[in-house]
Amino acid sequence: MSRIDDNCPHISFNGDALVHYSKQGAYGDKAKRQFEDALSRTLSVLWQESGTGRALLLAIEATAMENGTHLEIVPFTPKEQKDRPKSAAFTSVLFWEKAAPKGVRGFVGKVDDPKTPQDERFERDSFRGTGEGSSVEMHYNPFALGDRVKRFGFLVHELFHALRDMSGLRNPVPTEPALSSYVNHEEYFAMLLENIYRSEAGSDTLVFYDSTEFPEDQKTSVGFLTNTPYGIPNRRLVNKLVNQMTRLCSNVRDLVDLHVKFHPIREFMHHKMKYQVH
Repeated sequence: MSRIDDNCPHISFNGDALVHYSKQGAYGDKAKRQFEDALSRTLSVLWQESGTGRALLLAIEATAMENGTHLEIVPFTPKEQKDRPKSAAFTSVLFWEKAAPKGVRGFVGKVDDPKTPQDERFERDSFRGTGEGSSVEMHYNPFALGDRVKRFGFLVHELFHALRDMSGLRNPVPTEPALSSYVNHEEYFAMLLENIYRSEAGSDTLVFYDSTEFPEDQKTSVGFLTNTPYGIPNRRLVNKLVNQMTRLCSNVRDLVDLHVKFHPIREFMHHKMKYQVH
């Protein structure tokens, strides 16, 4: 049985998957309760202490009510951890057609294999999206080892993916060469939100999707959007995100403290004429 989050009625969490491990003596009902209690505390902290987190949770609630969608968070199991050793979370879309933009035959979302002549990132879906928005299942480990900023960063990243799926906007368009470290637009947007969260949390470690760290000149809002071979593509994608998800971006702009060093969304929205791209 699922538990409903106190702050967000359209987010539930269910630790039942951990009960299945009880036969091995490793987990059981206690693990289920521990997972659900930890997740409840984690979301409460995100709501209370992070403007980025609250903006995402507010947008998820509004989108869920509009589209009749739902987000359920379940355990990132030990088996999944073995399959994804560098992660602590991932999302699973329940209805791919509904998660994709209406009338669009989007991209599959593969990573390029350098051993093949073609770029697999450009492979297209076999269907056209409906844009209705899909309910989502997120797998997350609130007990992941490592520093708190990284653990919460994973959560912010996957909450953004869930919001895109629930909004019917998911389309992993391949990034242009200057932004190849992000692979596609969906990962670019998710990393943008994750890095704003990291900066908000006081971390100076901002990273690309491939986990490499930003050069120093990109670690500020202005530096990220400056008139350079990487800054101009950044402007294009920040502009796309602001136009597609104005409500979310407005909340992120307004709820994140003004003193946060890295906040390209606020910088772009406050100075649109300066950063206009064609």
